[in-house]
Amino acid sequence: MTIRLLDCTLRDGGFCNDWMFGTEGIRKVIKGLMDAHVDVIELGYLNNKVKRIEGCTRFPHFEDIKSALPSTERTSKYVMMFDHGSFDVNDIPENDGTIDGIRVAFHKNAIDEAMRECLELKKKGYVVFVQPMLAIRYTDLEYISLISKVNELDPEAFYIVDSYGTMKQKDLIRLFYLVDNNLSKSVKIGFHAHNYKQMAFANAQTFVEFPTSRDLYVDSSIYGMGRGAGNLNTELIIEHLNELNGESYYLKPVLNIMDNVLDKFFQKNHWGYSLAYYLSAMEEVHPHYARQLKEKHTLPVEMISDVLKMIEPEKQYTYDPEYMEQLYNSYMSMGKLFENHIDDLRNIVPDREILLIAPGSSIKSESKRIKQFIDDVHPLIISVNFHYSEREPDYIFVSNIIRFNEVKDYKGICIATSNIPTDNVYIQTSYSKLTNSNSVVKDNAGLMAIKFVINLGATVVNLAGFDGYDPVAISDYGIDWYNDSLDVYKKDMINHGMRDVIERYGKEIKINFITSSLLRR
Repeated sequence: MTIRLLDCTLRDGGFCNDWMFGTEGIRKVIKGLMDAHVDVIELGYLNNKVKRIEGCTRFPHFEDIKSALPSTERTSKYVMMFDHGSFDVNDIPENDGTIDGIRVAFHKNAIDEAMRECLELKKKGYVVFVQPMLAIRYTDLEYISLISKVNELDPEAFYIVDSYGTMKQKDLIRLFYLVDNNLSKSVKIGFHAHNYKQMAFANAQTFVEFPTSRDLYVDSSIYGMGRGAGNLNTELIIEHLNELNGESYYLKPVLNIMDNVLDKFFQKNHWGYSLAYYLSAMEEVHPHYARQLKEKHTLPVEMISDVLKMIEPEKQYTYDPEYMEQLYNSYMSMGKLFENHIDDLRNIVPDREILLIAPGSSIKSESKRIKQFIDDVHPLIISVNFHYSEREPDYIFVSNIIRFNEVKDYKGICIATSNIPTDNVYIQTSYSKLTNSNSVVKDNAGLMAIKFVINLGATVVNLAGFDGYDPVAISDYGIDWYNDSLDVYKKDMINHGMRDVIERYGKEIKINFITSSLLRR
């Protein structure tokens, strides 16, 4: 048995940096992998639907690949990949020796078309790798049927692909023996792992230690760089293979690539194991669904799982952000109303100035200004998603179950939205009636609180702690436990969205900022 290591950093790693490794970065990765004696280097994606960008490893034309290659003598095999439907095989020329092989990835509903593409590539002189995604979603009979079609093709390798990192070792063992016992002996078996459940390295160890005489391929990427939770780490599997079989891979060139090329991408956009990616693997759905929900910072873990369970089977593995937004809105609109005291507020609010206090850092830095305003105006004080401890608020408006858990000792003065499962609050009001049309800040708590007092007939609302998000601040909050980590782009989007909605609400009611704010026009 021979084990060949295939590094896919330049292809799968591109999900982390939009494939922008830079021309020099591409050449450093390739040269470093050759210096490490890695057997096969995947150079990137073929995709007819993108534009050619210098230094990018998504290639719209086959000829573009040559310009990215180093001029040094080649000691590793080169391969490319395309997803079925993203590249026309007719645009691939006869093999001139630049690229050794092509990997074709496809879903279960495109088997026959993918087999035809593989056959055409083989006729053109390329080594062909068959990559059926989501192996775990095949029944045994479906997998055996696929294998029989692969046997007719007689490719270089057939891959067991753990697309969303849901595969346990028992699953890998079952699939391996299905393949090993039914695949033509001339075809090698490959394994492509993802790390959503931190099983990539463990499963790879199991794979390379199977008692088989068949040659194997194992995929990896440097630093584990790859979509979502990332892939099997090249540096880890190199060390393991060297110890297991006495292989002669060199680790130092790989570590140099991590340090000199990839670390800057990691610092800008971390990849790797996370709660959101674990949840997606647990519910067996596309990882971006869980990430979309987690980034809202409105749902605890158990509720994120509830929403993921609502995804229809045909939507599980193809990410549709608008569909998820609909599910989220539907889920958040569930719940009960308790508005027995709403008329009491309607009788009070129109005759009082309202002070809404959000948890921005200005509630500490400008606390004297807030206290002076309260002493001078005697407003109706409503804190938003937290308990304001400097002056006892009249009410606490809460639209976020995570934040509600921090203020539930004050239930008697809580105005909670209907998405929060609770009893014995002062008012439980409709979540959906307080949202706005701006998708970025649709259910922002501060904006919902403004809409709530508008609906009660308020004529003047004063805002404190509505700071907006500072692109360079370590924390945007005046409370130690209250911290949502947002990148600069997300902060800017939220600021723009909140400004727009506040300006719109300002046409219905007079809005004053008591403390400094990036949201003031």
